[in-house]
Amino acid sequence: MLRKAITFWNIQLDGAPLKSPLGTAVIQSFKFTYELSVRLSIS
Repeated sequence: MLRKAITFWNIQLDGAPLKSPLGTAVIQSFKFTYELSVRLSIS
């Protein structure tokens, strides 16, 4: 899922209205996934 989000972000033209919000969404998705994996590995 993260790979698809990054690919979609990369095909957006610079200056496209969705480029910045998509970048933020990709980062938040990574953070959530990373934190979840860390919490599950500790348990």
